[in-house]
Amino acid sequence: MERKAVVSPQRARVAENLAAGQRFLESLLAHMPVVVYRLDRRLRHVFIGGAVQWMSRLKPAQFIGKTGRELGFPRELCDRFEAVCREVLVTGKPGHLEFQFDQTWIFHRMIPEHSADGSIETILCLAENITDRKSMEAEHARYRKRLIGLVEKRARELQRAYEQARIAERMSSIGTLAAGLGHDMNNVLLPVRAHLEAASSLALVPEVRRHIDSVQTSLAYLQHLADGLHFLALDPEEEVCEPTTTDLSVWWSQAGPLLSKSVPKYVNVEVSLPAGLPAVAMSSHGLTQVVLNLVVNAGEAIPPNRKRQHGLVRIWAELADDGEGGGGRVRLGITDNGRGMPLEVQRSAFEMFFTTKPRGLGTGLGLSMVARVVGRARGSIHIESKPGKGTTVSVLLPKAAWTVRAANALSGAVSLKNGRAADLVAQILESSGVRVLSGEETAKSDIWVLDARKGALADATAWRTRHPDGVLVLFGAANGPSAQRWSSLRPIQIESGDDLEGIRTALGRAIAGF
Repeated sequence: MERKAVVSPQRARVAENLAAGQRFLESLLAHMPVVVYRLDRRLRHVFIGGAVQWMSRLKPAQFIGKTGRELGFPRELCDRFEAVCREVLVTGKPGHLEFQFDQTWIFHRMIPEHSADGSIETILCLAENITDRKSMEAEHARYRKRLIGLVEKRARELQRAYEQARIAERMSSIGTLAAGLGHDMNNVLLPVRAHLEAASSLALVPEVRRHIDSVQTSLAYLQHLADGLHFLALDPEEEVCEPTTTDLSVWWSQAGPLLSKSVPKYVNVEVSLPAGLPAVAMSSHGLTQVVLNLVVNAGEAIPPNRKRQHGLVRIWAELADDGEGGGGRVRLGITDNGRGMPLEVQRSAFEMFFTTKPRGLGTGLGLSMVARVVGRARGSIHIESKPGKGTTVSVLLPKAAWTVRAANALSGAVSLKNGRAADLVAQILESSGVRVLSGEETAKSDIWVLDARKGALADATAWRTRHPDGVLVLFGAANGPSAQRWSSLRPIQIESGDDLEGIRTALGRAIAGF
């Protein structure tokens, strides 16, 4: 008769507690964020937690008795892993390894496990998924690099601003010197001319009269230089309330001698100002500053020592069509046969502080000042150039007969969600002489630049009712059912906020409407 084993209640409870503890441990190992596994001295898996399924496509049972190499892990990865494990077995010190596997970053800790006699029997390994941490480290590195770049850029801008301020201070001193020199020259020339006039009225022998005529010719040239210095000393951006007028022929007789000497000796200056051209709506000193900057740039664009070809700068003017069938404007141009400009330089030529001259020789202020002065006169400026073919800069100015609004009489408002675009538009308007109003004063503006945001159509319609002759500028496209209603308000369209030339052209059209 077979005897049945008798299990005491105490022993059964112990077995039950052990089973429960094992289930708890297996559940813990299966769900914790760290994979726990054990390797023997031949680096075969003798145990691995269930969490390995979260880190690989293999089940725990597939690891038991096999090495990573036998499981098909990449050879280079296995070489690195085995090298660290062998070092742990030899030195008895913990090791670690970090690597990327299948788009996942894993950090391994290897801890030696000693037997009773002190020898190392197994290695306890902990594998942790650190992909999120590596992503954060990479993002931090990118942010740090970007921040360093911004700091360096700001430092360069401050250094550049300091250099521009220093040059501007020098230019201010030169302007003061020019004003004093012109004033003193006039004071000296006046009595000399009076004495020569008195002497020329006397009965003189022909030889003496020839000497007096020669001196009077030289004095006339000095007088032209003094007048030119007077024009240069004046601020071209200080305009009177009513626009002044300039007759090109008279202006050239005064400023021409100075402007003709502003090019290198190897460059000739030709002038073609036809008689009968109408006066332009710009002050003489403003026109002098504009042409001087353009002539100097044209002369510097012509390299010296060109074989069999002389440098040439041509100053010319013509009556231009105003687009309405009449010659309502005068086009004044400066053409050179220099090295020309690539397209990217043409696009940035009128930006403040932009220059292609070597450091210390160019301020980047000349052409930006030219654009502002021309804009205040309700004119426009254009560049036509090809590398190696020379450059023509033409300034289109209104005839003085036009009724032109004063520079500060024209007002504009900017209502754009994009703050950077709003600042750019406001800067272009202000540099053209338009007074930019605050957001609360939109109803008083002559020009309104806005985007097609929610509710803007109703506001624009109400504004158009109050300003039938005003100019709306729509920044960006109006899509959907409202597009036709926007079109009925006759806005000037700015297609893209990334097209700087397109923005300038659209705003120029808006200003020209007055």
